[in-house]
Amino acid sequence: MGLGVLLPEARAVTVATVGDSFADAIYLALRSRPDLMKKNDVHALRWSRPVIGLTRTEQFDYAHWLSTEGRPASSAEVCIVQIGSNDMQAIKQDRGWVAFGSEPWKAIYRQRVNELADLLRGRLCQEVIWILQPSFERRKYMADRYPVVNAVQMDALKNKGILVFNITAHGNDYADDDTHFGRDFILKVGDAIFALSSRSRELHRNTCFTCHEAVPIELVLKAKQELFPLTRCQGQFLRPAVSITIPLGE
Repeated sequence: MGLGVLLPEARAVTVATVGDSFADAIYLALRSRPDLMKKNDVHALRWSRPVIGLTRTEQFDYAHWLSTEGRPASSAEVCIVQIGSNDMQAIKQDRGWVAFGSEPWKAIYRQRVNELADLLRGRLCQEVIWILQPSFERRKYMADRYPVVNAVQMDALKNKGILVFNITAHGNDYADDDTHFGRDFILKVGDAIFALSSRSRELHRNTCFTCHEAVPIELVLKAKQELFPLTRCQGQFLRPAVSITIPLGE
């Protein structure tokens, strides 16, 4: 009598980008590499859109849009999130404005990050990979404010089952607008996303990990170089929600 293992049918891993123009650039970085799309068997979805955020919801409620007309009916295996570059501003409330960086601002922003994370993990994505804001070395206004956005996002995302990454960029990695990344750098980010997406698919098809609540990323990545310029700051890959059937056979 032998032991047979029934694995899910191999298919492309669906990767959706979520967030603002930085997430949009990741989508374009994936689509600009058809060779790696084919090699890693990746299908990319564009749920990201420029000039959005989580502060000015009275102008555009991105989370609501994302949960309704902003995406296809199907979910994604992996969601890549980068949002916050447009959030370094006050929040409008019925009784006036809440100043950026104040404790009330942090409380409101934390709740909105929570709601987006719960929407993604609860309905839209099997795995969520969240990339924090870069240091904006060539934009002093943003360089002074991004630590507040990153700190609140990290606090909101703890214990959410989400992989959170820092992104390391230098002055010459930005484009001529001094804000967004240049082509060469965003392609490096795309390479890291390809590696993470590939490992996520392998994890969900590997019975060795089904008995663990979460799997340290070091166990499913061959080397740290695969992630450059991303550095994990919290979170692990989650085990598959449904265990793989292992029937006994003759």
